[in-house]
Amino acid sequence: MHFDDQFNPAFTMVRVLNENGDLVSGAGTPSSDDRTLTVPLKALSPGQYFVKWRALSKDGDHTMGAYSFTVKGSAR
Repeated sequence: MHFDDQFNPAFTMVRVLNENGDLVSGAGTPSSDDRTLTVPLKALSPGQYFVKWRALSKDGDHTMGAYSFTVKGSAR
């Protein structure tokens, strides 16, 4: 996830959940400029997923949000 402003890595997180509410993401790794947080994912089966995030920018602003996406295809 990319942010316009630098974030404080200690207080910034991204979680990805499947439609059952199970966590399918690992711990995020910030970029060297603290503007991008890369989050590893488990293998995703077809279905709906939810991304929830919150961030604290280096200038002290709090922000949060959520969105969903769908993986299509047949289950393996």
